[in-house]
Amino acid sequence: MTISSQEVYDSLRNDMIGGKSFVIHRENIAGKTQIHKFKLQDQQVISYELPHIVENIICLDFNSFYGSCISSEQYPLIPYTNHKMYMPGGVKAHIEGNKGEELKNKLEVNTSFGYDSINSEKYKDFRLCNKKNVWKHHIANTFLTDKQISENCFIVELEKKRCSCSTPLQVAYFTMDNSKYFYLNAYYNFLTPCLDMDYIHVSYCDTD
Repeated sequence: MTISSQEVYDSLRNDMIGGKSFVIHRENIAGKTQIHKFKLQDQQVISYELPHIVENIICLDFNSFYGSCISSEQYPLIPYTNHKMYMPGGVKAHIEGNKGEELKNKLEVNTSFGYDSINSEKYKDFRLCNKKNVWKHHIANTFLTDKQISENCFIVELEKKRCSCSTPLQVAYFTMDNSKYFYLNAYYNFLTPCLDMDYIHVSYCDTD
């Protein structure tokens, strides 16, 4: 569906801030933190300790949310367009063997989620730098102000560069709409059956 009204586009765009994420355990120190599990007790979620200590901290990065990963593949959780999400121009470019155009369309879809849902232009641009480099920011045309926080450390605020770019909001909405399913699916249908969860301490998940 094409959004032809700029007013509607701006309204939808401005309401999107950040991807979904959740933190299960905040403190995770190898050799110190005990592994925890959760259980439902009297309609409450209770965290309890196991006799095992965290030995290694590992980050698993599943880039499965971006639209191009499931572009044109039928998927039951996509409630739009016959359970498919079509990458703009991607199918045509693939059929024609135009690798450059296919890659360009893929990047447009992938970056749409990161750009639209995070809405990064709402955040300020601060940089940490030392005395040697602070002058470089002073002579930049985006310099706003700075503050010295230690003998050799400064916080510099820069004015953010702005541009106008209308991207397909459907990508971000679809990703956010289905991210919770991917969390639960990865945990219950992948991690839990394959690994001994008494020795696994899941700390954090985010939309990637």
